[in-house]
Amino acid sequence: MDTTTGRTEPDDHDVLLTELEAVDPADAPEVAKKLVEKLSDDLEAAPTAASEDS
Repeated sequence: MDTTTGRTEPDDHDVLLTELEAVDPADAPEVAKKLVEKLSDDLEAAPTAASEDS
């Protein structure tokens, strides 16, 4: 259990950190590239504050 939040299940951040810690250093550049692409896609798909107010 997370003593600061009281959570018992890992959140996306915890899962991502666990996965990144398991990456072979030789594969790190390719994994980083894929992660940046995914995050960029997620940001583009997310609604913006301006569009939510409309």
